[in-house]
Formats: sequence, structure tokens, C-alpha cells
Amino acid sequence: MNESTNKLNNDITPDQLKSIFEDYSKKHSIKVYQKVSFNKGENILKQGSFFSHQTILLKGLVKIVLEAENKKNYILKFALPGEFIGLSALFHDEMTPFSAVCMCDCDVLLIKQEPFEKLFRENTMLHEFIIKLRSNYFRLIYERLTIQATRNSIGKLAHIILYIKHLQAKIPNIYQYITRKDLADLAGVSHESIMKILNELKGDKILNIKDKEIEINKQDLLERLVIIG
Repeated sequence: MNESTNKLNNDITPDQLKSIFEDYSKKHSIKVYQKVSFNKGENILKQGSFFSHQTILLKGLVKIVLEAENKKNYILKFALPGEFIGLSALFHDEMTPFSAVCMCDCDVLLIKQEPFEKLFRENTMLHEFIIKLRSNYFRLIYERLTIQATRNSIGKLAHIILYIKHLQAKIPNIYQYITRKDLADLAGVSHESIMKILNELKGDKILNIKDKEIEINKQDLLERLVIIG
């Protein structure tokens, strides 16, 4: 899989995004972006730190983590290549509201906030793309909040497994990067409950589990669990 050519929303690719900032840098004879590599486990962004750059994930997989005061983490979502990390700070000088942690070795593009905001206003393709990304982001937030507020542990985990299946279209081997603790933090359920539910779903042949991999055998039943869970 060539991650750099994956299109998001059938509109724009990471390479196209990069070219927008390259053209701006050449036109104004200033460096507005920098490509940076991070190792697995490193923070691209740290919750509570000052936000100074927009960040585009070029390669890899990143988990967006909310860190609670009781040290219990909640994973909001996984970020895929081509996604912006930190759009919530667009047009605001604020502290980073979450941490972004590399689940494998990652490459990112850091864009200075001021020229990024200028390009957002001037470049129609970038403007429309960002609006769609923010719309999709808030739709995901509302969906996750609804699931967390109205479903039991089985329904929450079923929803997460279906969510990950959707991501596998872009990263087929995604489960090699996801731990069972990640599943627990993503579903908002304890690690012990996750292991118990996985065994039950495996026993009912709804899931096929081998090592870290989770395959869906009966998607209709899993979707039903999300509804009634």
C-alpha cells in the first residue's frame, strides 16, 4: 500500500497537500513547513502544550488521546495518513486539548500556524477540504458521545470493532499496531471487560481472533449489538 497516494474524501491527497505549502514557500521565499519523523510511542502533540503548528500525518498511524486527571486515558480516534492533527486550534491561540501518540514510526508535516491560516482563506481547494474534515470530525465526536452515553460495554466494543474495520480499507494490517489496552481506551471500557467480551464474541463465532488480529465473521450480528447494546 502506498500511503502517500491515498485520497481522503475523494478530494485531495497528502502529496497534494504538501505541494500547496511548497508552492507558498517558493512564492514568498520563506519556509512555512518542515517534515519531521517520529518513532513509535513518541508524542507528536502533548496535551496542555502550546499549539504553534498545524500537523499533517504523511505516513503511519496515530492515536488521539484525552488524558484525564486520574491518569485514565481515553482514545478519541485513530488518525490516518493525510489527516490533520489539531484542527480544533485553527484560528485560536490555545493549548493542545489532547495528545497525539505514534502507534508506529510516523512522518508528519509541520506547518506554521500563521501562513496556514492565510492559505486556508486564499486556497479554495484547501479551504473546502478543511471544512469537510472538520465536519467529519465533529460528526465522529457526536457519534462517539452517543455510543458512550447510551450503550453498554458490549455495544461500545462492537462499535469500535466496526470502526476499525472501516479503517482497514486504508491500513489492512492495522491490528498489528493496536493493543488490547488501546481497544479498552477507545471503547471506554476496562481492559478486563474487553478481554471477557472478546472471548464471548469469539465463542459465539461472531468474531475470529488469532493473536492480535480480529476478524468479523457475522457483521450483521455485530451491528445488531451496537443497536441493542
